[in-house]
Amino acid sequence: MSEGARVVIELDREAAACIAAAAKTRGVSVGDYVRDIAVNQARRDIRASEHDVIALTPEQQLELWKALQESPQLTDEQRRLGAIIRGEA
Repeated sequence: MSEGARVVIELDREAAACIAAAAKTRGVSVGDYVRDIAVNQARRDIRASEHDVIALTPEQQLELWKALQESPQLTDEQRRLGAIIRGEA
């Protein structure tokens, strides 16, 4: 992208209202808020990728933790494969 490039995004009303409210809490314009948040997140993502690290937000961490806590339901094919690997088939 060139210096001073514009980025256009489409938001639904709820997302636009949420961003406007967040910008207001920081006392900045919507454009400044979106730019600051996007640039900071992009920098974190780049740093993480340079070190082969998966960077997750607190919400993403919680979702991953929840998913890891669930016991998977194996399919019949997976059970058969497990039996083959264990030498039971």
